[in-house]
Amino acid sequence: MIAVVTSELYRFATIRSVWISVIVVMVAAYAVSWFGAPFWGLVVGMGTFAITANVVGSQFAHRTVVLTYLARPHRLIVLAGQIVASALVGALVALVSSLGITDEPGLIVDGLIAVPLIAVFSAALATIVRRPLWLILGFVGWLIIAEGAIGQLDYPLPLTTFLQAISGEPDALVYFGLWTAGALALAVALSRRDVTD
Repeated sequence: MIAVVTSELYRFATIRSVWISVIVVMVAAYAVSWFGAPFWGLVVGMGTFAITANVVGSQFAHRTVVLTYLARPHRLIVLAGQIVASALVGALVALVSSLGITDEPGLIVDGLIAVPLIAVFSAALATIVRRPLWLILGFVGWLIIAEGAIGQLDYPLPLTTFLQAISGEPDALVYFGLWTAGALALAVALSRRDVTD
């Protein structure tokens, strides 16, 4: 398991577009953190979602996951490694970018829990969808249409609960954890399907 997590962290660190994206998200989140913790949480959460979706999903889109499965034939261990590595990168991005928050330090703790959760949510969805562009565009469309226009950011839907969790609502973190657990369960159930699907 440690070898799989190390391999996934190595992938995060060595793909130039990924680490540049991580730096851009950290700098952008740090810059908006001066406006308050909710702005920081929005930028760091959405950026972490996109980075994780890109790293995990591109392994399937470019078929490089075949090499990973040849080295580690147990797909659930590979999925667990991707999840742990994504959560660690999400926590790192959240921790470094939160240094500018001075007005609401209590929300940093909520963000340090919610941001790794959205990384796990994204990794699980990327394992299901297997196309990073489709996932990110679907994510944006879902946020704007389903949760924004139709739901008015009122119902306990995944992104609404994430946004409420980083704003300090304690029940929202539980709801978002349940959404993440559901995505993980679906990813585990679909982990045995063919790589070419």
